[in-house]
Amino acid sequence: MLRIQTKSPPLFEQGLPHNPRPANRYAGDYLILDRASEPFPPRDHWVDRARPTEPPLSYNDPGVNIDYFQRGLWRIDLGLAWHYALGRAFRISMCERTRGDAAGPVGGFAYGETSLAAMRRILTLAEACATDTFLDLGSGTGRFLLIAARLYDLEGTGVELLPTFVRNAQRIATRHAPRCQFVQADLFSVDWSGASLLYSNTTAFTDEGMARFSEKCGEIRPGARLVTVTRQPEHPDLIQVAYEMLEFSWGLSSVFVYRRR
Repeated sequence: MLRIQTKSPPLFEQGLPHNPRPANRYAGDYLILDRASEPFPPRDHWVDRARPTEPPLSYNDPGVNIDYFQRGLWRIDLGLAWHYALGRAFRISMCERTRGDAAGPVGGFAYGETSLAAMRRILTLAEACATDTFLDLGSGTGRFLLIAARLYDLEGTGVELLPTFVRNAQRIATRHAPRCQFVQADLFSVDWSGASLLYSNTTAFTDEGMARFSEKCGEIRPGARLVTVTRQPEHPDLIQVAYEMLEFSWGLSSVFVYRRR
């Protein structure tokens, strides 16, 4: 678990951020920037044996901790904490989706968070690189796209229906990820053909929503990669190239990576 003590002077000597506002939750004199990854089940239980891969990263891995500070990922989390401390993101999500016509055929849009370890693993499976144009379909608070932009210096667009999420994510992107932009739109109304890497958490999609999603996959350009969570699109030109079970805030879920032929 990554913690920053809020009352200890040595932190300033180390150049670490001091912010009395809680990040995801408050625990005594500590800011918990993200929840620790729980122990994974044995590897054979969650990795497709036909596609051997490295075990997922966790906050105990030195590489993750080094990147978290050296790549400035903590700045993004502190920016998000300023807007969404003490569970405000969940309350905003429920409130705005109740007021607006946000469900439709896609589904209930259950709110959840992706850990840094899962983000890193997904980007590795998708072979993300600096030349990619990343399209995050249903970007939520924008954390995934913002983290990816800091890690790979890639260009990206986040598509989200909820105006508060879009507005706050754009503010953070302006300061810490200038190659990112966030737009308020339905994921089916935007053009997918310009992206080389697409990501969508399809966990809460209905059957009708997945049917529309599968049809929309026809816009993906040849060679582009698509990542979905839990549910799989059905399109004849999509070739599955990777699969792995990763942990999210709601538990273990399947991650599928496709390449358009």
